[in-house]
Amino acid sequence: MEHSTAFSIESLVSEQEGQRRLFYRGKDTGIAVHGERVSLQFEVSRGYLLATDRDSYDGVGNWFYLLSRDLTVLDRVEAPGSFGFIQNVTLANAEKISFTYFGSGEKWALAVLPEPVRSYSKNHLRCRINRYMFSPRYLQLTAMKAH
Repeated sequence: MEHSTAFSIESLVSEQEGQRRLFYRGKDTGIAVHGERVSLQFEVSRGYLLATDRDSYDGVGNWFYLLSRDLTVLDRVEAPGSFGFIQNVTLANAEKISFTYFGSGEKWALAVLPEPVRSYSKNHLRCRINRYMFSPRYLQLTAMKAH
């Protein structure tokens, strides 16, 4: 996993849904993402792992995207609840990061799975974004237990 700076969010797609266009090296990808900025971006074996966020009076929304190298969205995950901004990011291994949210001591892990899986458990479904609800999962977002 390597840091990247290739992605940006630039123009509003839908004010109602808070979606904006994702740009790759200054060119519009045609992908609409939630959030106002790209807060994290990494190159991974399957392509690119991105995190976006949006600050509002209700809290901070955080979304995670896995894009293939040809810029197709493979998976999307939304962080449950209204957490703060992502901080204290650590590369756990080539396909996994850990982090905390500002103002929270709770640690989270986000992994790119070696093979896509299907899971319909309540914990997994609550993090899925609409049309990706029943799709194979490539991303796994997990709250880590405190030691």
